[in-house]
Amino acid sequence: MLNILRDSVAGFNELLDYLAERPHQTEELLYRLRNDLGVTWETDAQVGFRMGWLENVGAAETDGAAWLAAAESESSDEPAG
Repeated sequence: MLNILRDSVAGFNELLDYLAERPHQTEELLYRLRNDLGVTWETDAQVGFRMGWLENVGAAETDGAAWLAAAESESSDEPAG
């Protein structure tokens, strides 16, 4: 599922790259996507949706203040058992 999202939804690869660097707050992610992709999103709603999807597939997690790359993101494409 993660590979499908990475291939078909704008910003997924970038978000994962950013989180691999260090934890980020949602507002920071929005700022970086605006600069790197040229999106014109005025609020962080689109970032929030994407981060929620990444969290659901096990690729990201939050500590309540910032988003982090999930420790187990490499196995997130395996079906849950």
